Amino acid sequence: MRTIMYRLITCTSLLALALSSGCSDDSHYLSKADGGASGAGTGGPVGDAGGPGTDTGGQAGATSCDGPDCEVNPEDLPPGFENAVPLLVTQSECDDSGMETYDERVGWGEDPNQVVYEDAHFRCEQQVCGLVAQDGASARVLIRPCDMNPDIVVRCDCQYTVSFEADWSSETTEVYRQWDNYGGASDPVLIGSVERDCDGALDEAQALIDTHRDCTTDADCQMLRPSPCLGLTPDHCSGAIYVNQDLDLGAWESALATLEACLTEGECGACIADPPAPVCVDGQCSP
Repeated sequence: MRTIMYRLITCTSLLALALSSGCSDDSHYLSKADGGASGAGTGGPVGDAGGPGTDTGGQAGATSCDGPDCEVNPEDLPPGFENAVPLLVTQSECDDSGMETYDERVGWGEDPNQVVYEDAHFRCEQQVCGLVAQDGASARVLIRPCDMNPDIVVRCDCQYTVSFEADWSSETTEVYRQWDNYGGASDPVLIGSVERDCDGALDEAQALIDTHRDCTTDADCQMLRPSPCLGLTPDHCSGAIYVNQDLDLGAWESALATLEACLTEGECGACIADPPAPVCVDGQCSP
């Protein structure tokens, strides 16, 4: 295999930064015509043995990829994801292209169902797509380049923040990363997982109710109408719950959203009668 020499280009132009291409020089890119000198055949981002690249490169803009935009070739799906479907993901700009260390990790975001994959390691200027395969109590999410078989790639690596909504009832969500096939076939790698504590969510929501019952007059009380399928203890057969006006509705909505994410398909019983207006009885908000 012939040896190819690459020049390092220092990008100082504001125009180059604005274009988010890092460098306009051809030495910023690798093509298969150059002998596939990328990742030493590992299929990963550039650098020796698939490690960090040497060029700082530019930033990929914040993007999101929806189902119709993420074409799935069933023959290109790795084992464990044969029945996966597209998943909407949001990708940040390049957080860091130094690539000296990696700390890829997965955790819950600010929203109840938001999962955040931080320091996701992909090539610069590379848009990623998501796939999800659900299997009972667990869900497997695969984050990988939208173009798995590029003919030309940028000669640098980046760390991104990728997020998605885990709007399924599975208690465990595993997140995998797969690189493109430019230097060879790449297998998914487990980055981490998040657990949804459904029992804890139920306890938290019920505690908000039980600690906001006290009242002096009827005006101190209000009625809540959560789904009767959530497992909360209702005050009326319709599922209505009565609490005082001191309840932080923001905290309640957050707890409710977490609890609703734990719902599984099925029916639950509730009467069709209209619940009565809230009143204060013996110092407790009641129907």
